[in-house]
Parts: sequence; C-alpha cells; structure tokens
Amino acid sequence: MKLAQGGIAALQSELKNADPEYYDKVDLNNPHTVWYGRFQFVG
Repeated sequence: MKLAQGGIAALQSELKNADPEYYDKVDLNNPHTVWYGRFQFVG
C-alpha cells in the first residue's frame, strides 16, 4: 500500500503523473481526495 510506505507524498506524486489537471484542482492535504483521485485515474 503506497500510503503506508510513502505517505501522502507518494500518492500525490502518482496522481500528478496520472492526471495533472485533477492534481491542480484537488486539495492535496486531504488524503481522501488524493486517494479517490488516484483510483479514478491510476486504477
């Protein structure tokens, strides 16, 4: 699990690579929105 291994920064990085547009809009300090975005765009 990325969150346990690398913290929210690892999820933010994945999300930024997968969907920079969503990354720019989402509250990056909220792990729930980053997690949701990761699954929406990364799979």
